[in-house]
Amino acid sequence: MDNLTFGIEIEYRDLRRDIVTEFINNHHPRWESRKEDAIIKTTQNPLLGGEVVSPILTDTEENWQELAEICYFFIQNNASSINTGAHIHIGANIFANNSTYFLRFIKLWCSYEHIIYRFCYGDYIYARDTLFEYSKPVSKELKFLIKTLNLSAQDSFDYIVTVLNLGKKRGLNLSNINHNPNKNTIEFRCPNGTFNKDIWHNNFLLFKRMIEYAQSNSYNEVLINNKLLLDYDITDNKIILEDAIEFSNLIYPTEQEKLLFLKQYLKGNEETKEYTLSRK
Repeated sequence: MDNLTFGIEIEYRDLRRDIVTEFINNHHPRWESRKEDAIIKTTQNPLLGGEVVSPILTDTEENWQELAEICYFFIQNNASSINTGAHIHIGANIFANNSTYFLRFIKLWCSYEHIIYRFCYGDYIYARDTLFEYSKPVSKELKFLIKTLNLSAQDSFDYIVTVLNLGKKRGLNLSNINHNPNKNTIEFRCPNGTFNKDIWHNNFLLFKRMIEYAQSNSYNEVLINNKLLLDYDITDNKIILEDAIEFSNLIYPTEQEKLLFLKQYLKGNEETKEYTLSRK
């Protein structure tokens, strides 16, 4: 999938934005230091905190090294990623306006959203305090719309995207697709913020593999349609190992990737509903 493009937003707290801006401008000028209203409104000092936004990226070693250097800067300067998000955008052109591929992806997301959310808590065992305000789960509503509107691959791509658009503040944000010429992306908003470069890569790889699987000949339509009949309470944060293994076997091509996924999902088998760092 060489034509896949993506972008990331690294949110941070407890570090002056002018210091971050100077570092980015001097060392990583392709990237941009910005204010982030959701961060600023929760701090007493409006000069503290913000986000660093990448340019359009491709999956290369050079780009991941640049991300690692920016994460290291935040760690060295005692910035905080507590109660921040780690949003990832992937260029929607990867679907090539193909209704079949897009509906497959949506159904895959809905079938395993309970697994995806726990995985995307990253370093943490549970969701950040504001996650269910700014990145609400979408599966129940999307499944209702798919069934009620009887959506199928016969419907146009634009129609499907339009009727499934639930707005920006969702874990899966479809509002930019074919509506914003400068940012034609699907946005993944559920990951917790982090300065761990490996977590960033794991999250990106999850979304990339999901898109690849939705476009593959091995897509298991029967299994996914059966999974759509089930509902889960994501706030429970319960480990459902059978589903996690099933999901990883569907989307990841190597045993190493499956093991990395399961390690981040299981988090040492801790199931607390507190926003606390995992010991694993």
